[in-house]
Amino acid sequence: MFHLFTTTTQLHFYNSSGGYRQDGLFFKISAGQYGFPSDCILDVDIGLESITDSSLIGQKIEYIGCLSHVDMKLIFELIRKSRNISLMIKRDILSSLRTGGVTGIKSI
Repeated sequence: MFHLFTTTTQLHFYNSSGGYRQDGLFFKISAGQYGFPSDCILDVDIGLESITDSSLIGQKIEYIGCLSHVDMKLIFELIRKSRNISLMIKRDILSSLRTGGVTGIKSI
């Protein structure tokens, strides 16, 4: 099972002057950071898709870059706070982060 987060460049939904997602659980990525060409938002509550290995066959997935361990931990803290992500998926993501070498994340 893979848990993929999508990003959006629709930043106006997240601005502090009335964007409908301004109080949401999101992480901002600046243009040029990690290879992203534009400023974008990773919205923890609406950007998650869980898919099986077999559904990736024949799919075009664009690799842009890899987040730092520090930012992965920050994003996981948002995942931890989310009421829309099940405990099972949170544990699966935590296990994957630890397997990938991300340290210092508290257990759920």
